[in-house]
Amino acid sequence: MKREIAKTIAHHEVCPNSKMAVLQLSENLNLNRITDLKNFFDELLHNGTSKFIVDMSKVPFLYSSVLGVMIGTAKKSKSLKGGMKFYSTSPGLESVLRSAGFLNQLALYPSREEAFKLH
Repeated sequence: MKREIAKTIAHHEVCPNSKMAVLQLSENLNLNRITDLKNFFDELLHNGTSKFIVDMSKVPFLYSSVLGVMIGTAKKSKSLKGGMKFYSTSPGLESVLRSAGFLNQLALYPSREEAFKLH
């Protein structure tokens, strides 16, 4: 799975002491990678990671099924007293999320620093 997830997650670090993962999603995030992405997040959750900070700067478009994985992971992480924060979303992507009503379920921040401030 590690080779396949590299096509979906451009970079990630897991900080076990703080139960946090910092990820940068790849521009190759597409429908063929949904299962890999879900399994990746499920494995992190299973291993005790409950806080996620996700860099969206390379993601030009978000399929609804990818969004479903993100919202599902955000809900699971909240139930573990964690959370999921996104930063550096493109104005177009943020606009789509806003119009679809997802901003009440996803925390968006303009920069990595802002996302880390409140974690």
